[in-house]
Amino acid sequence: MKFLMERGYRKGQVDKVRKMSRAEVLSNSNQPRSIKTPFVVTYHPRLPDISKILRELHPILESSERCKNAIKSVPFVAFRKPKSLGDYLVRPKVDSCGPKYLLLGMFREMFVETM
Repeated sequence: MKFLMERGYRKGQVDKVRKMSRAEVLSNSNQPRSIKTPFVVTYHPRLPDISKILRELHPILESSERCKNAIKSVPFVAFRKPKSLGDYLVRPKVDSCGPKYLLLGMFREMFVETM
């Protein structure tokens, strides 16, 4: 309990959870899940404040009945990691479907031996 108190939990919270059974604590809550739409963008430091733009332009989407049904609330912004230089230079570790000697760079030796 001391460890939790040092981490910033209040004594009332800790006592309440300690009185519950393990199954009760780990069970799913009855709160309804919020359905939010993500707006995924590749991150770049020079991007403008996209969430502000989405909030400002959301009324335009609500003007159409079709868009209003598709996007009920303002989408939240999720950033995708851009490809790094290493992603461009390093090959994936996936075997190709070809023969093993092609992967080992022994094509000439194998080709000469088969002739």
